[in-house]
Amino acid sequence: MQTVRPQFSQSLHHGVLSHYHSSLQLLNNKLPFGLAEVGRCFARTAAHEERFLYSAREMTAMSMLFFVPPKKSGAWFDLYQRQRMQWWRKFASSPSSFSVVDTETDMTYPTVNIQFTFPWGVDTVERISLRYDSDLLDLEKKTGLSYQITDYIARDLRTAGIPCWYSADPQHSNEQQHARYDEMGVPFSVAVNENTIKTGITLVRNRDTTVK
Repeated sequence: MQTVRPQFSQSLHHGVLSHYHSSLQLLNNKLPFGLAEVGRCFARTAAHEERFLYSAREMTAMSMLFFVPPKKSGAWFDLYQRQRMQWWRKFASSPSSFSVVDTETDMTYPTVNIQFTFPWGVDTVERISLRYDSDLLDLEKKTGLSYQITDYIARDLRTAGIPCWYSADPQHSNEQQHARYDEMGVPFSVAVNENTIKTGITLVRNRDTTVK
Protein backbone atom coordinates (compact mmCIF):
# COMPACT_ATOMS: atom_id res chain seq x y z
CA MET A 1 0.00 0.00 0.00
CA GLN A 2 1.47 3.34 -1.04
CA THR A 3 0.75 6.88 0.11
CA VAL A 4 2.32 9.94 -1.49
CA ARG A 5 1.57 13.03 -3.56
CA PRO A 6 0.85 11.58 -7.04
CA GLN A 7 3.37 13.61 -9.04
CA PHE A 8 6.24 12.37 -6.85
CA SER A 9 5.29 8.71 -6.40
CA GLN A 10 7.63 7.21 -8.98
CA SER A 11 10.66 9.25 -7.90
CA LEU A 12 10.48 8.16 -4.26
CA HIS A 13 9.10 4.69 -3.68
CA HIS A 14 11.71 2.73 -5.68
CA GLY A 15 14.33 3.56 -3.06
CA VAL A 16 12.05 2.35 -0.28
CA LEU A 17 11.42 -0.97 -2.04
CA SER A 18 15.11 -1.87 -2.13
CA HIS A 19 15.03 -2.23 1.67
CA TYR A 20 11.92 -4.42 1.84
CA HIS A 21 13.53 -7.84 2.26
CA SER A 22 16.20 -6.75 4.75
CA SER A 23 13.54 -4.98 6.84
CA LEU A 24 11.27 -8.01 6.69
CA GLN A 25 14.06 -10.17 8.09
CA LEU A 26 14.77 -7.70 10.89
CA LEU A 27 11.11 -8.07 11.88
CA ASN A 28 11.33 -11.88 11.85
CA ASN A 29 9.29 -12.07 8.62
CA LYS A 30 6.19 -10.65 10.30
CA LEU A 31 3.65 -8.33 8.71
CA PRO A 32 2.42 -5.62 8.79
CA PHE A 33 5.17 -2.99 8.72
CA GLY A 34 5.88 0.23 6.88
CA LEU A 35 8.86 1.94 5.27
CA ALA A 36 9.11 5.66 4.53
CA GLU A 37 11.50 7.86 2.60
CA VAL A 38 11.86 11.62 2.53
CA GLY A 39 13.59 13.16 -0.47
CA ARG A 40 13.89 16.14 -2.74
CA CYS A 41 11.58 15.89 -5.75
CA PHE A 42 11.30 17.81 -8.98
CA ALA A 43 7.99 18.41 -10.76
CA ARG A 44 7.79 17.81 -14.50
CA THR A 45 5.48 20.74 -15.12
CA ALA A 46 5.80 24.37 -14.12
CA ALA A 47 3.76 25.62 -11.18
CA HIS A 48 0.87 28.01 -11.64
CA GLU A 49 1.63 31.43 -10.24
CA GLU A 50 -1.25 31.40 -7.73
CA ARG A 51 -0.27 27.96 -6.35
CA PHE A 52 3.51 28.18 -6.26
CA LEU A 53 3.71 27.16 -2.58
CA TYR A 54 1.75 23.98 -3.25
CA SER A 55 3.14 22.85 -6.61
CA ALA A 56 6.65 24.23 -6.76
CA ARG A 57 9.21 22.93 -9.25
CA GLU A 58 11.29 21.55 -6.37
CA MET A 59 10.13 20.44 -2.96
CA THR A 60 10.67 17.89 -0.20
CA ALA A 61 8.13 15.06 -0.14
CA MET A 62 7.60 11.73 1.61
CA SER A 63 6.61 8.32 0.30
CA MET A 64 5.43 5.55 2.61
CA LEU A 65 4.93 1.90 1.68
CA PHE A 66 2.92 -0.25 4.08
CA PHE A 67 3.14 -4.02 3.67
CA VAL A 68 0.28 -6.21 4.90
CA PRO A 69 -0.83 -9.87 4.54
CA PRO A 70 -2.56 -10.38 1.15
CA LYS A 71 -5.83 -11.61 2.66
CA LYS A 72 -6.13 -8.48 4.83
CA SER A 73 -5.05 -5.92 2.22
CA GLY A 74 -8.59 -4.68 1.50
CA ALA A 75 -9.38 -4.12 5.17
CA TRP A 76 -6.09 -2.29 5.72
CA PHE A 77 -6.72 -0.15 2.64
CA ASP A 78 -10.09 1.02 4.00
CA LEU A 79 -8.68 1.55 7.50
CA TYR A 80 -5.75 3.59 6.26
CA GLN A 81 -8.01 5.90 4.26
CA ARG A 82 -9.98 6.71 7.41
CA GLN A 83 -6.82 7.24 9.47
CA ARG A 84 -5.29 9.57 6.89
CA MET A 85 -8.48 11.61 6.63
CA GLN A 86 -8.58 11.95 10.41
CA TRP A 87 -4.96 13.14 10.39
CA TRP A 88 -5.55 15.79 7.73
CA ARG A 89 -8.73 17.09 9.36
CA LYS A 90 -7.11 17.19 12.80
CA PHE A 91 -4.73 19.98 11.73
CA ALA A 92 -7.06 21.83 9.37
CA SER A 93 -8.94 25.02 10.15
CA SER A 94 -11.74 23.80 7.85
CA PRO A 95 -11.93 19.98 8.16
CA SER A 96 -14.93 19.79 5.84
CA SER A 97 -12.74 20.96 2.94
CA PHE A 98 -11.14 17.48 2.76
CA SER A 99 -12.66 14.61 0.80
CA VAL A 100 -11.72 11.13 -0.46
CA VAL A 101 -12.26 10.51 -4.16
CA ASP A 102 -11.76 7.32 -6.17
CA THR A 103 -9.49 7.93 -9.15
CA GLU A 104 -10.84 7.24 -12.61
CA THR A 105 -7.68 6.06 -14.31
CA ASP A 106 -6.43 3.00 -16.19
CA MET A 107 -4.61 1.74 -13.09
CA THR A 108 -4.92 -1.97 -12.39
CA TYR A 109 -5.11 -1.44 -8.63
CA PRO A 110 -7.49 0.53 -6.38
CA THR A 111 -6.42 4.15 -5.83
CA VAL A 112 -7.98 7.06 -3.97
CA ASN A 113 -7.03 10.72 -3.72
CA ILE A 114 -7.37 12.83 -0.60
CA GLN A 115 -8.37 16.24 -1.89
CA PHE A 116 -8.61 19.70 -0.37
CA THR A 117 -10.53 22.74 -1.55
CA PHE A 118 -7.95 25.50 -2.05
CA PRO A 119 -8.73 29.11 -3.04
CA TRP A 120 -7.98 28.11 -6.66
CA GLY A 121 -10.10 24.96 -6.53
CA VAL A 122 -9.88 21.30 -5.55
CA ASP A 123 -6.44 19.68 -5.59
CA THR A 124 -4.96 16.36 -4.44
CA VAL A 125 -2.74 16.43 -1.35
CA GLU A 126 -2.20 12.69 -1.01
CA ARG A 127 -2.70 9.53 -3.04
CA ILE A 128 -3.23 6.09 -1.51
CA SER A 129 -2.92 2.98 -3.67
CA LEU A 130 -3.42 -0.71 -2.98
CA ARG A 131 -0.68 -2.04 -5.23
CA TYR A 132 -0.79 -5.73 -4.26
CA ASP A 133 2.56 -7.41 -5.11
CA SER A 134 3.21 -5.50 -8.35
CA ASP A 135 6.11 -3.43 -6.97
CA LEU A 136 7.88 -6.44 -5.48
CA LEU A 137 7.57 -8.39 -8.73
CA ASP A 138 8.95 -5.41 -10.68
CA LEU A 139 11.86 -5.19 -8.25
CA GLU A 140 12.83 -8.79 -8.93
CA LYS A 141 12.66 -8.20 -12.69
CA LYS A 142 14.86 -5.09 -12.54
CA THR A 143 17.50 -6.64 -10.31
CA GLY A 144 17.44 -9.97 -12.13
CA LEU A 145 17.22 -11.81 -8.80
CA SER A 146 14.63 -13.99 -7.18
CA TYR A 147 14.57 -13.00 -3.52
CA GLN A 148 13.43 -16.50 -2.64
CA ILE A 149 16.99 -17.69 -3.40
CA THR A 150 18.67 -15.16 -1.13
CA ASP A 151 16.10 -15.82 1.60
CA TYR A 152 16.86 -19.54 1.31
CA ILE A 153 20.63 -19.00 1.60
CA ALA A 154 20.21 -16.71 4.61
CA ARG A 155 17.92 -19.22 6.31
CA ASP A 156 20.42 -22.05 5.74
CA LEU A 157 23.25 -19.99 7.21
CA ARG A 158 21.23 -19.18 10.32
CA THR A 159 20.24 -22.83 10.72
CA ALA A 160 23.94 -23.71 10.65
CA GLY A 161 24.56 -21.24 13.48
CA ILE A 162 26.09 -18.52 11.30
CA PRO A 163 24.60 -15.06 12.03
CA CYS A 164 23.81 -13.16 8.85
CA TRP A 165 21.90 -10.14 7.63
CA TYR A 166 20.43 -9.95 4.15
CA SER A 167 20.46 -6.57 2.41
CA ALA A 168 19.47 -5.75 -1.18
CA ASP A 169 20.63 -2.39 -2.48
CA PRO A 170 20.42 -2.25 -6.31
CA GLN A 171 20.99 1.52 -6.27
CA HIS A 172 24.68 1.10 -5.32
CA SER A 173 27.48 -0.83 -6.97
CA ASN A 174 29.00 -3.96 -5.44
CA GLU A 175 32.17 -2.08 -4.48
CA GLN A 176 30.17 0.63 -2.72
CA GLN A 177 28.26 -1.99 -0.77
CA HIS A 178 31.47 -3.85 0.14
CA ALA A 179 32.97 -0.60 1.45
CA ARG A 180 29.86 0.03 3.52
CA TYR A 181 29.93 -3.44 5.07
CA ASP A 182 33.68 -3.15 5.76
CA GLU A 183 32.97 -0.01 7.79
CA MET A 184 30.24 -1.90 9.67
CA GLY A 185 32.71 -4.65 10.55
CA VAL A 186 31.04 -7.44 8.57
CA PRO A 187 33.72 -10.18 8.26
CA PHE A 188 32.28 -11.95 5.19
CA SER A 189 29.92 -10.91 2.41
CA VAL A 190 28.03 -13.34 0.18
CA ALA A 191 26.88 -11.90 -3.15
CA VAL A 192 24.15 -13.37 -5.36
CA ASN A 193 23.93 -12.15 -8.95
CA GLU A 194 21.93 -12.90 -12.09
CA ASN A 195 24.14 -15.90 -12.92
CA THR A 196 23.56 -17.64 -9.59
CA ILE A 197 20.26 -19.07 -10.78
CA LYS A 198 21.98 -20.69 -13.78
CA THR A 199 25.31 -21.75 -12.24
CA GLY A 200 24.52 -22.14 -8.54
CA ILE A 201 27.70 -20.15 -7.75
CA THR A 202 27.81 -17.33 -5.20
CA LEU A 203 30.61 -14.86 -4.45
CA VAL A 204 32.15 -14.81 -0.96
CA ARG A 205 34.36 -11.86 0.05
CA ASN A 206 36.65 -11.60 3.09
CA ARG A 207 36.72 -8.18 4.75
CA ASP A 208 40.31 -8.38 6.00
CA THR A 209 41.93 -9.75 2.83
CA THR A 210 39.34 -8.47 0.29
CA VAL A 211 39.83 -11.83 -1.45
CA LYS A 212 36.78 -13.00 -3.41
